[in-house]
Amino acid sequence: KNYKIDSAKIRWVNDCECILTKLNPKSNQEKRPIQIKILSTNEKSYTFEYSLVGDLKNKRKGKIIKIK
Repeated sequence: KNYKIDSAKIRWVNDCECILTKLNPKSNQEKRPIQIKILSTNEKSYTFEYSLVGDLKNKRKGKIIKIK
């Protein structure tokens, strides 16, 4: 498998929202922090939306599923 390892600082805004900032950005795009908001959770997954901070019109959604 092809994995990438990265490090970031996470600042929690509230129980469901955080700001992720890469510690070692390789480009100007990677320097911009990402805002992540958890929308819903259950035992094995959660859905979230994310965007670059300040870029509200380009929000994306994702889902994380626990596999073990």
